Amino acid sequence: MPSYWRRYATLVAVALDTMAMLTDQILEMHNRLIGLYFKKAERKHLEAFQEVARAINEKVNLYAQIGRALIAAREAGKDAYQAIEGVLEWDAFKLSVQEAATLGRPHDFDYLESFGAAYAQFRRYVPQFLDTFEFRASPACAELLRAIDLLRELNKTTARRVPDDAPIGFSARCSRDPARHGPKRTVRRLTRWNAGFGRDGPALF
Repeated sequence: MPSYWRRYATLVAVALDTMAMLTDQILEMHNRLIGLYFKKAERKHLEAFQEVARAINEKVNLYAQIGRALIAAREAGKDAYQAIEGVLEWDAFKLSVQEAATLGRPHDFDYLESFGAAYAQFRRYVPQFLDTFEFRASPACAELLRAIDLLRELNKTTARRVPDDAPIGFSARCSRDPARHGPKRTVRRLTRWNAGFGRDGPALF
């Protein structure tokens, strides 16, 4: 065999090995970034909850006390309003109700809302990332692959609106309670992040 064929073969082998190594490194770096921002979102979510935890606990104890007073008044045939005022004055009770309303959180209150803050960071490279690799998966992940194809199309057309029939079944958060995640804003975020290989999406690699 001529020596130049051996050199070509060596170059091809080195190139293939380098491609595999770089692919692994890119995917590993992406997975680390996903994990990093998930942890940041979870920490921010926890901090937000801890800020109001004491006030929530005080309200729970207060309304438990009011509840006991109302039960006792009902059983004794007494006036309910007087029972409440036996715990605290009426104006103070109205104020506590207003304060309780500010402490409430949406039914779907979780760290994904905080994770959305990382969108700008991922937007810098995810379009090129998705275009660079061809993803394959088992039939169980077919819907996730369709979501990736949709993201590619949205990136090419610079469209900002995700179709109403966008595939979201791969996301446990959406499929577990569709009515809960009905607003397009939530679906848009879930579709983008999960198709970007968030925790709810099946593993492709």
